[in-house]
Amino acid sequence: MDIRITKVKEKDGRVVIHFQKATPGGNDGEWDDFTINCGGKPRPEFYDAINALVPHVRDICELPKESESMISILGVTCSYPQDIMGATISAKLRLRRSNAPLILNTPFKTSELYTETGDPDSLLSGDCIDSICTLHEECEAYINGEREQVELDLASNA
Repeated sequence: MDIRITKVKEKDGRVVIHFQKATPGGNDGEWDDFTINCGGKPRPEFYDAINALVPHVRDICELPKESESMISILGVTCSYPQDIMGATISAKLRLRRSNAPLILNTPFKTSELYTETGDPDSLLSGDCIDSICTLHEECEAYINGEREQVELDLASNA
């Protein structure tokens, strides 16, 4: 499927995925926008992919290593200027002396430079790109109907 994930988040038990699909029969580079907002619980691998972004948020935001246990991912927003993926990761940091978390948005970083003279500090790390791609794969699986499998205890009904 020719698809680009543009935003993913889970809120109030619902998975929200914004994505684009190449326009069938359209000009090259044309994309149609879609959103899925569903209460179906995703596969555990979806949550693993979300949680794998925690160390990247810590690294990008230049937070101390011990802060990782206090970070929760809220979502990821991606765009594709010049067909190069870029992302901002939203997270919350639990604070020790506050009733509300600190909301973090990483700076927008890209998977590759737009020009040869670009700043390498504007790039996502290779590991972060891999983590985002894994999350995108899980989003595609969710869009295609793959959800958490419910185990039925049929033996107790016998």
